[in-house]
Amino acid sequence: MKDSEVIEGAIERLDRKGWCQGKAENSAGSVCMSEALAEALLGVDSLHTLGAVPFGDGAAKQWRRVVARLGLGVSVPMWNDCPERTADQVRDHLMTTAKGLRDEGQ
Repeated sequence: MKDSEVIEGAIERLDRKGWCQGKAENSAGSVCMSEALAEALLGVDSLHTLGAVPFGDGAAKQWRRVVARLGLGVSVPMWNDCPERTADQVRDHLMTTAKGLRDEGQ
């Protein structure tokens, strides 16, 4: 899977489930940016059904690459949970990054 596809998968999950802060998934089923990215990377609908997260070497490398390409300057959870952050900002940042990656063929 291309990095742009991982990010687009995260956008799809955020659009479908809703966005939250402060935890990976809230009681309403909304997910944070980090959870949406991890679900998209692993190709699952929910990490909670897996128990332990099976990040093999390939997935771990792609995770690091995708996070670096997001250029957040802090960890994904810290960026997501910034008190001033909005769902629109999260979605817009993911969309912009995915478009840039697609334009580069990634």
